[in-house]
This record gives sequence, C-alpha cells and structure tokens, in this order.
Amino acid sequence: MSEAGDRQGALSPARRAAEIHEKLAQDNPAAYLPDLARSLNNLANRLSETGDRQGALSPAWRAAEIYEKLAQDNPAAYLPDLAGSLNTLANRLSQTGDRQGALSPARRAAEIYEKLAQDNPAAYLPDLAMSLNNLATGLSETGDRQGALSPAWRAAEIHEKLAQDNPAAYLPDLATSLNNLAIRLSETGDRQAALSPARRGAEIREKLAQDNPAAYLPDLAMSLNIFATGLSETGDRQGALSPARRAAGIYEKLAQDNPAAYLPDLAMSLNNLAIGLSETGDRQAALSPVRRAAEIYEKLAQDNPAAYLPDLARSPTTSPLG
Repeated sequence: MSEAGDRQGALSPARRAAEIHEKLAQDNPAAYLPDLARSLNNLANRLSETGDRQGALSPAWRAAEIYEKLAQDNPAAYLPDLAGSLNTLANRLSQTGDRQGALSPARRAAEIYEKLAQDNPAAYLPDLAMSLNNLATGLSETGDRQGALSPAWRAAEIHEKLAQDNPAAYLPDLATSLNNLAIRLSETGDRQAALSPARRGAEIREKLAQDNPAAYLPDLAMSLNIFATGLSETGDRQGALSPARRAAGIYEKLAQDNPAAYLPDLAMSLNNLAIGLSETGDRQAALSPVRRAAEIYEKLAQDNPAAYLPDLARSPTTSPLG
C-alpha cells in the first residue's frame, strides 16, 4: 500500500503484523525474533512516512537491538539484516533531530556493507551505495561536510555502474546518489561542479515520474528544488525559477492528498520559490508563497514545536528579504 501511495492505509497492517510477531516471539523467540525485527522496521518506516517521526523511533531501536543479538550468534545469516536495520535507525534518529546520534549506526552500517560487498559484490553493492549515501548525509548534518564528500562520490559511482547494467532497477537510486552528491559538493563550496549531478538527477526523475507519477513525483519535486538551488547558486537566477515553481506545484498537489506527509515539503518549496522570485527582482510575486510557507510552518509548529519551530523562525512573514 505504501508503494502505491496509500501511506496511511499501510500503517494499520504494519502495526498488526508487529503485534502478531511480538506475541509469537514471546512464545518462541528462536523461530520468530527475525520476523519481529522485520515487522518493527517496517512499522518504523510506515510511521515515518505518515509524519509520525517520533513514534517511528521506538520500533527502529528495538529492531536494531534484536538484529544485533541475532548477528552476534549467527553473523553469516543476520549481518545484512543488522546493517539494514542500523540504516533505518540512523534515518529515524536524524528525522527526529538527533543527528549526532544517527552518525554511529550509519557509519557501522556502511562498514558492514563494505565487508559484505567485498565478499559478494553482486548482492551487496546496492546496499553499500545506499549506506554510503546515508553516511554522507549524516556526516554533513553533524558539520563534517568535507568528510561527507568521499562516501557521496563513491555511492554515485557505484550506482552509475549498476544503472548501466540494469537501468530499470537502479536509475531511481542513481538519481538519489546524484542529488546527494550535488548537495555535498555545494556544501563544500564547489557549486559549479554540483550543477551537473543536480541537473542529471532531475532529468532521470522527470522520466521516472512520467512513467509512474504516484511513485516518483515526490522525488521529482525534491530534485527540482535541488536543481533550482544549484542554478541560483551559479548565477542563473532566472533559470532557477522554472524548476522551483514546478516543485512547489507538485508539492501543492501531494499535500492536498496527504497533508501529514507533504506539508513540510510544500512549505520548504514555497520558501525556495519566494527566494527565487525575490532574487530575480519580482518581490511582489514573492510575497504570496513566503506568507503561505509561514502559515504552514505556524500550524506545523503548533502540532510539533520541537520539529518545526526552527523552520518557523527561519521563515520570513512579510517578504523574502525579511
């Protein structure tokens, strides 16, 4: 259900599966602890997708702890599951603001996948690339932007090769890696170099969204914002307006259908568009999106002040220039 876009509908069966496996694992841990850990990870992901990022943290922690014990007793069988669970935990910690706490599981997951990929590249290179992207994001979020560049480059290189051999399977991952690399390059000051992967990531996602809008429109909107930022940072402020406007339009539709999941992205995208309009001199046109973004953040901060008060504080209420 989640892959088809019904994220709220996916939550109930995910919760029920975890409850069933919880009972089974109490009665027979040897047989059902692996299933319980899988169900907990799935529940954590579904909760996060519906906007309950704090609620997602507990099942993510517990799944990682179960796999940790299983991998100690049988590393050949459970190290891959442990690495996947550590990545899930790192993502959930980062989403709730504990970016420093997220770094340790992200780093450990990448180390496990590195060893697994050495022994079996066909099976584990995709997981290694995904894990390297997670690590790069974690390093960047904790201030080590230069350190984040190496894993971001390597992830993109791995996905490039995988997508050449199997485009249907790996083009979405390649677009993700290219976007991540573009962000990391921009953060280290190499904004011109960041433009090429940003452009290519948006082009790949444009094609993917044409073929499967339900699955890829959210990713396309994110890529368009990254590309718009890259164009603006390299001086093409007029060129940045089109992708920024389109991203906001996509998030507008997504937020109508699923406000819990997409209102934060809509607000971010509206601010991005307002800044772009202001930078091209159209300050009057910039007023509407920036005010709407502030209104959205106001509502989000009322419901979850810890998560959204910083965004509200950064969002100007009258004009993009404050």
